[in-house]
Amino acid sequence: MEVVDAVGSPSLGVLLDTFHTNIEERDPAAAIRACAGHLTHFHACGCDRGAPGGDHIDWAAIAAALRETGYEGAVVVESVTIENLAIARAAAIWRPLAETQDAIAVDGLRFLRALLPAPSHSPHHRWSDPA
Repeated sequence: MEVVDAVGSPSLGVLLDTFHTNIEERDPAAAIRACAGHLTHFHACGCDRGAPGGDHIDWAAIAAALRETGYEGAVVVESVTIENLAIARAAAIWRPLAETQDAIAVDGLRFLRALLPAPSHSPHHRWSDPA
């Protein structure tokens, strides 16, 4: 955030991903809040690089932080399987995370849509307050 603030350009933002915030941050939701107004892209994956939702990440806190900061950008399922050997080696994926790459996408999307429902009153707004 020091670099983003020092540059002060609307062309520079922050990409966060749950795999790395789970490793590097004591409080991933606080990291999201620290980027308020500067978060431009968000990767969601499980703590094991699998589909989001079937892991120990506090997804309710993640969703709350995204809503609180007003983030309306894309939430992308970022994961790989051992099917793509080059990427699997680079990411140190050594065991199957799902039956197929498509299964990760389908399961991740299903989870994220339930976690981050779009309100019916605004087709462009991605976050809603919990009912």
